[in-house]
Order: sequence, then C-alpha cells, then structure tokens
Amino acid sequence: MTRKSSDSHYINNCKNKFATWYSAEVQKQVDSGVNFEAANVERKLSALKAIHATWLVEMYNFFTSAQGRVHVLKGWEKAGSITAC
Repeated sequence: MTRKSSDSHYINNCKNKFATWYSAEVQKQVDSGVNFEAANVERKLSALKAIHATWLVEMYNFFTSAQGRVHVLKGWEKAGSITAC
C-alpha cells in the first residue's frame, strides 16, 4: 500500500533524519579510529527519545508553517479527503 497523504512526508522525513544521524554517529567512531565494521551505535529507546523529540518538533514547525499547510492540503487532495472538508 502506498501512502498518498501528508503522513508520507513525516515518515520519509523521520527515515532521512535517522539515516543522517546514524551515519554521523558511525562517522564519529571511524574518525576516532574504530574500524567501520566494528562501529556500534547506541539505538536504545532511552538514547533515541531526545533525538526523536527534536525531529517531532521540527516536523510540527514545518506542518504549521505556510509551506507545511500547503503540503498537507495537497496530501489530502491526493488521498481524496479534501472533498470531505
């Protein structure tokens, strides 16, 4: 099932944020002399809570901006929900 609504923007953004964060963490370890294959990034919930909260705030700020509202409306339109509003 493909996502047509505005939540796909949120999901893709979170995936991209995580990938960027994760690769930066690996890069820090490689720069400090750790072998790439031996790099170990802490992915426990306790470690990710604050980072994820920052991403949520960033997404809230986007969706409440003028650009974000246009994006949401386009997502609703693609999903066929705009006529119900």
